[in-house]
Amino acid sequence: MTADGHVKKGSRTENEELFPLVIGGYGLFGVILDVTIQLTDDILYVSEIKKIDYKKYPDYFAENILSDDATGLHYARLSITPNSLFDEMYMTTFKTLDDGNDLFHKNED
Repeated sequence: MTADGHVKKGSRTENEELFPLVIGGYGLFGVILDVTIQLTDDILYVSEIKKIDYKKYPDYFAENILSDDATGLHYARLSITPNSLFDEMYMTTFKTLDDGNDLFHKNED
């Protein structure tokens, strides 16, 4: 529902311009009244956070993220701290694990 009270349907195929606004839009572009979702397989991920100079990010993304089949989700955000304002980026990458047992049995011999 939009701010003026109009109810609109939106999906990847219907009013597709609305879809990216609603996903991650924090309610700024409307309120979701009803949703149909498709569930996916339950996959175990491990997260990794790295800091990078924003100028190096496009090459890093092309070389390390696009070509990595284990990457399930990746996002980056610019630093907003005064000493590194918009110069540094923090990347978070979630990679799939084949077997979660490695996480729980590392120190066992």
